[in-house]
Amino acid sequence: MSMQAYRRILAFIELTPEGEQVARRAAALAQATGARLALATVVDTTGEETTLAPVLTPGQARAALAATLEHRLALLATRIGAQKAESLALAGPLGTMIEELLQRWQPELVLAAAHQTFGLNRRSQRGPSYDLLLVQLPPPATFTGRLVRALVAAF
Repeated sequence: MSMQAYRRILAFIELTPEGEQVARRAAALAQATGARLALATVVDTTGEETTLAPVLTPGQARAALAATLEHRLALLATRIGAQKAESLALAGPLGTMIEELLQRWQPELVLAAAHQTFGLNRRSQRGPSYDLLLVQLPPPATFTGRLVRALVAAF
């Protein structure tokens, strides 16, 4: 698929400075091609129990988390000049949530940081067809940043 053919670009990001770099790259591509853009994040809550058990059910806790993350994605979109970008956040089993989002949004190009692919490089053959662009980011300057990146890549 040529760059001009992309009409829907989806960027899976973490809400970190590195994730912002991926979002900026996706926004630049969307602007250059006139494509619709969505910024997405997925939090794996598999096996997580809510500590708010008397107040919220696990489903309500996941919905509240997703709403908070969508708000943070919208703030990021505004900060990088991509106010028209959709903000998509899901909380639940990672693989299921990724597949659901891909089916629902039907992107033609998907971006993710090379160190955190959200499992996109192992997608099933029955899912939608899209090109995958893994954004290579410079290594973190601090020991803490390198440690966090190593832990993220391990999971």
